[in-house]
Amino acid sequence: LTLFHHSLPKWALADGGWTNGALVDYFAAFSADVVDALAADTEFLITFNEPTVFAMLTHCAGIWPPGPKKSTSQGLRCLAPIVGDYARAVWNIQAAHRAVYADAKARGRGSALKIGVAHNVGYNVAEHVWDEAATAVAKALLKFSFIDAIRDTLDFCGLNYYGKE
Repeated sequence: LTLFHHSLPKWALADGGWTNGALVDYFAAFSADVVDALAADTEFLITFNEPTVFAMLTHCAGIWPPGPKKSTSQGLRCLAPIVGDYARAVWNIQAAHRAVYADAKARGRGSALKIGVAHNVGYNVAEHVWDEAATAVAKALLKFSFIDAIRDTLDFCGLNYYGKE
């Protein structure tokens, strides 16, 4: 059962999506309701599907809602450590995952329920010398930094692999 697979209610989009820290509590409350209703019939719970891909394509590229499409300079500002929209979105998604995990385990709902994420692992290769910097950034942001940050709250990690990117 996947709780978040790249969609948000319109009100959440209007408030900045995952860059808004208030979404953590809303998602935790939603998830608690889902876990209460379905935990007995669920073996594996995925809190987020490809969270780093979502944060990148939504908040930096503007390809997915809330958009809009970003210029190159806006996309680069988005990647700024700590203060960029990518960092804020990923931080909030990590916090939401931890909250869901802790709540499910604390209330005894998670004893048999395995909780994890589905993570995209691309094979990033620079095609040309001018691609090397972008490839290094992609590897640093998208490979395992997210998983490393939440490793203490993972019962499993599902891997999505689509090949060379």
